[in-house]
Amino acid sequence: MTTATEHPEPDEPFEQVERQIDWIEQLENIRVRHDTLAAGRAAAAYVDNLHDAIRILAGRQTHEDLTLLHGSDLADLVNTIRTRDTDSDWNSTIRPGLLREN
Repeated sequence: MTTATEHPEPDEPFEQVERQIDWIEQLENIRVRHDTLAAGRAAAAYVDNLHDAIRILAGRQTHEDLTLLHGSDLADLVNTIRTRDTDSDWNSTIRPGLLREN
């Protein structure tokens, strides 16, 4: 009497291991993406806090005062931060790039 028993194919254990490795790689990709997004959010929050500090520390000093004390480049930067310029590199490119979630 012949019984039909299923014998695993010789390659089946290797295929199973390969599927498990693929699964681990997918999980690792998800973790890396999560960590990248979390780092972007943390960096954006940090820079926003720095902008607040710059506004407070600059106080009521005029652009001219800041230029005399620290140079025109720094005065321009403080002015951009003060006005919350939507066309600044931070607001138009960098911050949205850090917070991109797609």
